[in-house]
This record gives sequence, C-alpha cells and structure tokens, in this order.
Amino acid sequence: MANRRSLNEEEIWGVFESLPSDPVSPFSDLDEEEAFQDHEDEDSSSDEIINEEMDMSVPESDEDSDDEVSENIPTGIWEPYNEAAHVLPNFDYTGSQEFLCPNTSIKYPIDFFHLFFTVELLTTITLETNRYTEEKINRKRPLPQHSIWHDWVPFTVEEMEAFRGVLLYMAIKRKSTLKDFFSGQWLDSSTFPRQIFSKKRFLQLFWGLHVSPPCQSPSNPIVCRKAKVNNVVNYLNGKFLEFYRPSSNLSADESTVPFKGRSACKMYEP
Repeated sequence: MANRRSLNEEEIWGVFESLPSDPVSPFSDLDEEEAFQDHEDEDSSSDEIINEEMDMSVPESDEDSDDEVSENIPTGIWEPYNEAAHVLPNFDYTGSQEFLCPNTSIKYPIDFFHLFFTVELLTTITLETNRYTEEKINRKRPLPQHSIWHDWVPFTVEEMEAFRGVLLYMAIKRKSTLKDFFSGQWLDSSTFPRQIFSKKRFLQLFWGLHVSPPCQSPSNPIVCRKAKVNNVVNYLNGKFLEFYRPSSNLSADESTVPFKGRSACKMYEP
C-alpha cells in the first residue's frame, strides 16, 4: 500500500489555481427518460422496464451576478417617505358582477370546465403534441430495439380528452408509481385507466405531450420558459374575459405549491 502524506500549503494553492474558473455543473444537461415496454399479457404477473433516452435539458440558471444586480439599483439621495406624494388614484368601476354564459343548459361542473377547455384548445394541443413527438422520434433514429415509439401513430383529439380524464383520476387515486395504474396484479389493479389506454399508448402520450411551438427567443431563457405554456394561458385569459365580469370588490390570493422536481424557477420565502 502506498504511503499517504498531507499536502503542504504551496501544493494546496497549486491545486486551486489549476481548477477551471467556470466549472460546468454535472447536472446542467441531464438526459432522463424511463420508458416501459408494453408487451405483457393480461395474465402476466410482472412488468418489464426499459430505459430510453429523452432530452430533458435543464436551462442554465438565469440569476444575475452581484455586479449586474448592483448596476440596477437606483442611486440618489435618501428622502423621508411622504404619504401624500404616493397616493394611488381611484378608478370608478361602474360594471356589475355577471356571468356571461351563452348556454343556459349548463348544470354540472364539467359543463363549466368545457367552457374554458374547449375542443379548439384540445385540437391545438393535439397538433402540437404530434409535431413534437414526430420531431423527437426522427431525432432519435435509429430507435432502440425495444423502444415504445416503433408503432407510434398520431394522437387524436378524443385521445387527448381521455388522457385528461385519466390524469384527473390519477390525481385523486394516488399510487406509488405510474406503472401501478396499469398493473395486472389484483392488489394494485386499477380498472379505469386500463380500460381507456394501454400502458404503452398512455406513456407515449405522457412523454410526447407538448402545448406550445418552439421558443422564438432562444437567447432569453425567461421568455422561453413562459413560451412553453404561453398559448394556453392566453387562450384561457380570453375565455375568462368572455364569460365572466367581476364586481368592483376583488381579493387576490397567492399560494405556493410544494414541488420537488427539477425547475429553474425559484421562489424566495422570507
């Protein structure tokens, strides 16, 4: 066994000076996708799990350096706060609260839901999902032998609506893993998802889901993150204005949703 010795001060400084000035994080560009091979029969008692590459790059952090932040701080002479100089103007609101529903036959919560998540919106999401999935498959050719994308066919609007319903069901009836919803074991069996989708088809839609075209400003990471859902947000905002007129008294509430996944968006909570 080789003898070990401690580094002296001069050798330690030499190690630090040899390090790169801007090291690349090993997590800055991480590819991950766990694909499942759906070749099991109804009587099968086990599921086969296969791994397939999927690009899920995490954009670099958009936090500014201390020097850039300090440049944005306004410079000037401090003055005592004068409440009279900061009085906000009042805006008279003459409208009245009203629900502008064109259809008087709405009776159930699902009817209100369809006012906003319309067939038009689902069609847009379906077309974008098909475009993204086809682009992804062509980018990964030749496909691995056991890839779930070999028999992929374009999704339909009906499948997208069924997919939405299965996701709502999964949010209510929780399981440890996604594949448990499609398990043939009597202890883990869930009838509803298996009647709607095969495991392979559900995972194809789950991994291929895409709601917006590619970002037109790749140099601006903030704009690109917003662009991933921008068309859906704009569509829903238009529907909110179309069907509901608020009253003069409004209360805005903001809450933080716990999330342990990978995300470049950060929330500061003092």
